[in-house]
Amino acid sequence: MSSSTPGTFVNIDVYYEGIFVPKPLVYFEPKRELLTGLDLNKMDFKDFHGYIRNAIKDRCRDMYYCLPDRVLVDGLRELKDKDDYVRFLDATYSNDGKISIYIDHAGEDIMEWIQEENDEEGDMESVLSDDVDSVLSDDVSVDHELDDEVIQIPSSVDPFLSMNNLIPAGGVGDEVEDSVPKFPIHDPNQKWDTMKPVLGMRFSDRNEVKQMLTNYAVFNGYELYYEKNESSRLLVRCCKNNDGCNVPFSAYYFTVLII
Repeated sequence: MSSSTPGTFVNIDVYYEGIFVPKPLVYFEPKRELLTGLDLNKMDFKDFHGYIRNAIKDRCRDMYYCLPDRVLVDGLRELKDKDDYVRFLDATYSNDGKISIYIDHAGEDIMEWIQEENDEEGDMESVLSDDVDSVLSDDVSVDHELDDEVIQIPSSVDPFLSMNNLIPAGGVGDEVEDSVPKFPIHDPNQKWDTMKPVLGMRFSDRNEVKQMLTNYAVFNGYELYYEKNESSRLLVRCCKNNDGCNVPFSAYYFTVLII
């Protein structure tokens, strides 16, 4: 069935009863079932499909798996026939027998969404590349901060803003030490349910940012809305309006600059 070593037991995270949402592709408010110690070498695709259906006690209209260490838009793959199942097994065993499965109960055109999102991102990168040598015209107004302007940073007990003492719980006084803060670096290999945003956190690329925010939102039950999803900037807020926002931050927005 597969070139992988037979007899290797696998662990599968099954996410179901959630909703796929495009641009960026995320899976909101799922239930999770962890299936451990499975010997997939004893199951063909039909057996496996039936096993998953029984495990979640629901029908599996469409089934997908995600390649390890990928965001959904880059790593999601269909699992609808025996050929897909062979590729699924190879991906699972190459990741030490661990993988995630997502169930779509609504029959959405997920792969078309992914293609459209990738096409739009490619178009944006092309536009930015064409404008590399452009200059600002004389009639463009650019705001600058005055050198002598004092920026007042309010006191905060917010666990997000106070993370790593970047803003002390008692606020910032008149005298500020002349030191450069050490910003944390995101670890994409940590467990998905331990990922969380930290003020000033650095990422390797935009996909790491989106993957972290997606995992953070799914684990904590937050509904994040991408107001802007550009190649140079992400603007993310809790819900499409502030009503009912349950994110414990004093601000409703994440703003991420991609440098």
